Amino acid sequence: MAWPSEALSDRLNETVTEGNWPWWLTVSGSIFVPKLATALSVFKHYQGGVAAVRRDWAKTHRYELVGFIRGDLTALDWLYDPDNKAEALQIFQNHLPGTSADIAAQSYDVLLDPVNGFPKRAEIDVEGVKVAMEIRGQYGEPRKILSDPARYYDLTYYQAAIAKP
Repeated sequence: MAWPSEALSDRLNETVTEGNWPWWLTVSGSIFVPKLATALSVFKHYQGGVAAVRRDWAKTHRYELVGFIRGDLTALDWLYDPDNKAEALQIFQNHLPGTSADIAAQSYDVLLDPVNGFPKRAEIDVEGVKVAMEIRGQYGEPRKILSDPARYYDLTYYQAAIAKP
């Protein structure tokens, strides 16, 4: 991929090297970078980031996996609570030294965006999985047609995590 300018390439390399994440916000302050589209602005559904484990590991580590999912859900609840925003921004800046308060706030807004951000309950968008599979089938190397989304996820552990004890 060719960069639109050497200045942009240099700025991106500096940003990544300096550990200034999220780079898309840091670099977007430059006059060289247009606003990037999100997957959900292009597709009606798209399954982005996921946490994944092998099925054999999940079977032998059920307790740990269900606990991880519960922890993830608790963290999402905490993040989405507006009373925790100031602390969340401080944690973000503590873990990404050199990140400005403005970039931390923009990151928070991006990551918790109601349409494009983290799913509030870490739910899987099955239609989004289908889209991701179609894209992989069309553009991935080696080419491989993936047909059944249910082969790639198991909601058993998620259901156990959200069940009332």
